[in-house]
Amino acid sequence: MHEIFYDNPLIETIARIHEHIPKSFDSSYKTSQLDVALRTESIRLLMQHNKDRIFIIEESELIAFIWFNMSEKTHIKSLYVSQGYRKRGIAVQLKQFVEQLSLQNGIHYIYGDVHEKNKSMRYVNEKLGYKSNNNRMYKILEVPND
Repeated sequence: MHEIFYDNPLIETIARIHEHIPKSFDSSYKTSQLDVALRTESIRLLMQHNKDRIFIIEESELIAFIWFNMSEKTHIKSLYVSQGYRKRGIAVQLKQFVEQLSLQNGIHYIYGDVHEKNKSMRYVNEKLGYKSNNNRMYKILEVPND
């Protein structure tokens, strides 16, 4: 796993994947090349000016990513694991990594917005102790006892 930055060419791939995630649980969802182009530019600007961060796992191709922002709270904006690598704990690994990074930075609240039809992401979050308030899923992070 490693961090990428705003000038990495994978940002466009991540934007395309992010824009297409809703298709996996909503067959009527539509996206366009313009949506992807705008998301690409948005991600780059957020990484440059809003301290958004993306960590990826890759071999010969992109396997997974997590896109988030840490300020007073940690906001997970997107998480994706390639179809052939699902059910191997990669999503859990990425989320736990961001949780630990949050704690190291003194942040104790982490959240993301997860569509009610995105059953797989909701399952992962519930498994990790996240609570649900409609589409908002959140967790209060506690410092582990030594």
